Amino acid sequence: MNRLDFINSSLAILGLTHLPSSKRMHIDPYLLIGKGNPKLVGKNHALLTEAHEALQEMSAKAKKEGISIKVVSSYRSFERQKSIWNRKFSKFKSEGMNDAQVIAKIIEYSTLPGTSRHHWGTEIDIIDEDFKNEKNPLISEKYESGGIYNKLKKWMDLNSQKFGFYLT
Repeated sequence: MNRLDFINSSLAILGLTHLPSSKRMHIDPYLLIGKGNPKLVGKNHALLTEAHEALQEMSAKAKKEGISIKVVSSYRSFERQKSIWNRKFSKFKSEGMNDAQVIAKIIEYSTLPGTSRHHWGTEIDIIDEDFKNEKNPLISEKYESGGIYNKLKKWMDLNSQKFGFYLT
């Protein structure tokens, strides 16, 4: 089965977190691989309208509870993801890694173009804005007990699904 056939047959499994289960619509499979033309909104990020509205609601609720959500990554096209991949590949190769080592290193935090959830327009990476100048903010230890983003993580564990967001 080719990738496009797989995507068309697997939409029920993938799901998009910001659509009510009763709402049915046709989803362009090219959107899911970063090659579509999504209608994106947002001032400091780019998301589909449903995800953007949910983010605004979630951020307002978090703010009332002392959490300042800052989006550090949102929609990425196939070409942007390819640029990230190629930049990292060149960097790690120049450090003397072989191809297998480079790929293993890249996929610790990134993915191949065409496979990123950021292509969907519903995916965000967030931090606590109170620590916005932190280096390497997406390292998981920073969200665990004792980490600077642990308060945010605990709040998200309790509240994110109320707004249609699911932690990955």
